[in-house]
Amino acid sequence: MLKKGVSIVCDRYVLSTIAFGAVEISDYQWLKDISRNFVLPDATLLLKVRPKICIQRIAEDRHHFELFEREQTLQKVAINYERFAKEFPGVMWIDGEKSPEEVFTEVKRLLKY
Repeated sequence: MLKKGVSIVCDRYVLSTIAFGAVEISDYQWLKDISRNFVLPDATLLLKVRPKICIQRIAEDRHHFELFEREQTLQKVAINYERFAKEFPGVMWIDGEKSPEEVFTEVKRLLKY
């Protein structure tokens, strides 16, 4: 689809693979190596939200939690994002604790839409 000029938007990709994987796997280089064939995105938008707020939002929206959706785990993931994001091009941080409208406005600004 990329060769056809279609824009692809996904909610998880190479950086999330590494950030979440590093919660259980301490060999960062191995995580990078297994992800080396991923096409690097032109832009990665990271919504910065405190883990406690994430848990509250999940609880309000659903009746269950997924594997990584525990406050302590999300804290580790957040630290991993902070650590590893510096190594990838096109990473942009957004304050995800703002209103949905403000976050959307910031996304459009960063992507120049």
